[in-house]
Amino acid sequence: MGRYFVGLLLPDDIADLVDGWRQRFDPELAEQCPPHITVAAPFEAEDDGELVAKVRQLLPAYPQCFMRSLGLGVFWGTPNILHLKIDSNACLEELHRSLIEVIGGKDEWEYNPHITLAHLNRRQLDEAILFFAHTEAHFYLDFYFICRKLVLFKKLSSGKWVVVQNSRS
Repeated sequence: MGRYFVGLLLPDDIADLVDGWRQRFDPELAEQCPPHITVAAPFEAEDDGELVAKVRQLLPAYPQCFMRSLGLGVFWGTPNILHLKIDSNACLEELHRSLIEVIGGKDEWEYNPHITLAHLNRRQLDEAILFFAHTEAHFYLDFYFICRKLVLFKKLSSGKWVVVQNSRS
């Protein structure tokens, strides 16, 4: 039995920019998983089972999606999650719906595409927001990009997520 999720990897230049912010504000998160947009939240499945096989079959058929970052957002909680908001679009919504159908799960929450930057307490969150407000970094929060790699991630016993298959392999 394994824990999996499906995500869109970012283009290298965007991934490098985002990873720099993740290293600055939450190095542990940066080490756990590469920057991505989650399309299907984590789910449990047999490692070589039918469900994983169905997800693997969907990956190559994935159309490239045009994306837009809309700046910073926060999911309030413990911890607070600082993220880049991603403008939802028909391509992303359809991809999400297709994967949820295959996985057979139900969304616990409304699908809210984003790129997680850090898990922070309130003081750390304030510091991160000030960093973006008072440096040139805020110029890089609203951008367009194309996602070309839809990937299946698997969680290792170490807690790290690794790519086990991508749409272009």
